Amino acid sequence: MMRRLSLIAIMMLVAGPALAADERRLSAVEVERILDQAAQKRETPVTKPAATSLAPARPIEGEVGVSVGSGGYREVFGTAVVPIGQQGVAIVSFDAGESRREYRRRR
Repeated sequence: MMRRLSLIAIMMLVAGPALAADERRLSAVEVERILDQAAQKRETPVTKPAATSLAPARPIEGEVGVSVGSGGYREVFGTAVVPIGQQGVAIVSFDAGESRREYRRRR
């Protein structure tokens, strides 16, 4: 019984509420400084890179696949991710399949 009580006491100490010393508050001066910095970042115009600086071209990425099965089944499919400009992207997918009934085995 004594062992159980000491274990409960240790658990209560470990899982106790957070101490007030763990909390840190900003002063009014710090709050104003942070708000001023945020306002300056919002007001600063975003500059585009000069036309003479050539950024490396982003590659087209994607995958293609082929599927062939019994009874004349066949399919070709694919997806491509095409970069547009510096931040844009277009995703193109295709799928073409065919299954010939005359090749199917009859019962």
